[in-house]
Amino acid sequence: MDDGYMGAKFQDIPCFIAIVFLYWNDRERLDNTLEEITSERSAGVEIWITDNASDTSYTPKVGNLPVHVIRSEVNLGYAGGINLALSEILEENFEFILLLNTDIRFGREELAAFINTAKEDHSSAIFGPVLCEGESKYYGGRDIARHLNTRLQEPGNPDYVPGTVFLCRAEAFRQVGFLDPGYFFSGEIADFCRRASERNMRLRIISEVEVMHQVEEKSSLRESLYFYYNLRNRFLFARKHYTSKYGYYAAHWILRGIRIFAGALWLGKRTKARAVFWALYDGLMGNFGNRNDRFL
Repeated sequence: MDDGYMGAKFQDIPCFIAIVFLYWNDRERLDNTLEEITSERSAGVEIWITDNASDTSYTPKVGNLPVHVIRSEVNLGYAGGINLALSEILEENFEFILLLNTDIRFGREELAAFINTAKEDHSSAIFGPVLCEGESKYYGGRDIARHLNTRLQEPGNPDYVPGTVFLCRAEAFRQVGFLDPGYFFSGEIADFCRRASERNMRLRIISEVEVMHQVEEKSSLRESLYFYYNLRNRFLFARKHYTSKYGYYAAHWILRGIRIFAGALWLGKRTKARAVFWALYDGLMGNFGNRNDRFL
C-alpha cells in the first residue's frame, strides 16, 4: 500500500483501541486473558465482548477499563459474533480494532509493544504477532484455497493474519466491510485479508512480538465441527476469489477430501469421516453458514 495514502488516512487520528472478544462458554479462559491485559487502566482502550448465546450470560471481572458486553440470543458463529460488536464499534472514533482469542496469553508489555509498533507503521493496515504454540512459531497464513496446512513457519509475506490476534485499522473495516457470515467459523479472516489485499492494503507480522497460543487438547468437536468448517469453507473461498478457476480448486479439495475420508475410515475415526462427507457435500452444493445441526 502507498505510504502516503495510509499516512493521510490514519496518522492524525488519536490512538483509540477497541479490543474485541467472542465469548462462548469459556468463562475461565476469558477471565484469565482479561486479567492479564487490564491490570492497570490504559487511556484510549475499551473492551468489547460478544456473548454468543452462551449457556449463562457473561459478567466480566476486569480492572478499570470500560467494558461493553453484547449478548446474542442465537449462536452467530465467529463472523456474526464479531460483526455484532463491529456494528457498534464503527460508530465510534476508534483508530484500531484488536480481535483476540480467549486462549492466548498476551501480557500488557507485549500488548503495548504490539500496538505501538502498529501505530508507527502508516504503510500497513492489518497486523499480527508471531504465534507460539509449544516449540513452534508461526508467521501468518497461506492462501486457504491452495493449502490445507496454511501456517507459515518462517518469516515471509503472509496471505492472511490469523484471527487469533488480529489488529486492524478501523478505517480498513469501513472500506473492506464486515466479516462474511457465510463462513460461520474458520476462513472469514483469510477472506477479509484477501479483500483488503485487493484494495492494496498491506498485511504485516510484527516479528518482534511473540504471543503464546494455548491450543486445546483434541476433542470430538475438533474432528467434527472444526474439521467440517475448515474443509467446507475452502469451497466458499475458492468460489469468491477464484471464479475462473473454481472447477480446478473444487476438484482439488474433492480429491483431498476423499483421501482424508478413506484414511479416517481406515483408522476407525467415523466422526471425522462424517465431517469430511458433509464438508464435501455442503461445499459443492453451496450450503454455507451455520450447519452445526449436522453434528449437535
